[in-house]
Amino acid sequence: MTSSMTSPLIPLFHHAEDYFFRSLSLKCLDMEDAATAYLTGLATQDLNLIYIRKPPSNLEEILIQGKSLYHGANVPFVITIPQELCTPTLEHTMKSRGYAQTGSSVAMGLALENATVPDGKNIRHEGPDLRRWMTPLVDAFGSTLEITTHYANAHERALKKGAAFHHLSLFEEGILTSSLTLSCHQGLARLDDVATLPALQGKGSATRLVIYALQYAKTLGATHCFLEASHGGYSLYEKRGFKTLFHNNIYADVRE
Repeated sequence: MTSSMTSPLIPLFHHAEDYFFRSLSLKCLDMEDAATAYLTGLATQDLNLIYIRKPPSNLEEILIQGKSLYHGANVPFVITIPQELCTPTLEHTMKSRGYAQTGSSVAMGLALENATVPDGKNIRHEGPDLRRWMTPLVDAFGSTLEITTHYANAHERALKKGAAFHHLSLFEEGILTSSLTLSCHQGLARLDDVATLPALQGKGSATRLVIYALQYAKTLGATHCFLEASHGGYSLYEKRGFKTLFHNNIYADVRE
């Protein structure tokens, strides 16, 4: 193990992560206290994932149970594993079961300072109808209107169940430019779905919305904020003070 995996922030990151995906899921399968399979039922693999957090005693059994869950729901899925756990033995098992690495991500965290009153100018708290909030997500993430609508429906379902989700939208000169999701539970915040309309990217909209979300999280009592960044979005969060906790490898079944 590298020292990054011994950071006291790692369990906090996983707690915030688990709260977000568990709130969105139709079913969760906890395996060995080392992994959880989250089934959202959405037809996009990144939102149905097995997250392996600790060295598993029986990786093959985790893969079999997880695959059975997703095949039963007829949805694609991915497996996310911290790079420090990706030993040659684990890599061999993944390859023998038909999985190959298809991506990577960066787990990041930020200790929040004392709360200040956020400037909410041009920012709206959306809900329970999230049709407006989801608009930037379609093109920013290269998705489709149908898939994004189903994703927004999953968020609406989570809100009805009492999930502590806050859906924020930023407007510039009356035009919706960016949106994100802030979840906050037991003093831990997480950012997801940070999206800006492609034609309006590079003008600081996402940065302004993230700054507001962090300030708002403080007023909710959050002491830390976490997120999982793509390598393309990494610099945005690094400039805001987020620190890298560890890197993830993302695997998919390449035989399907």
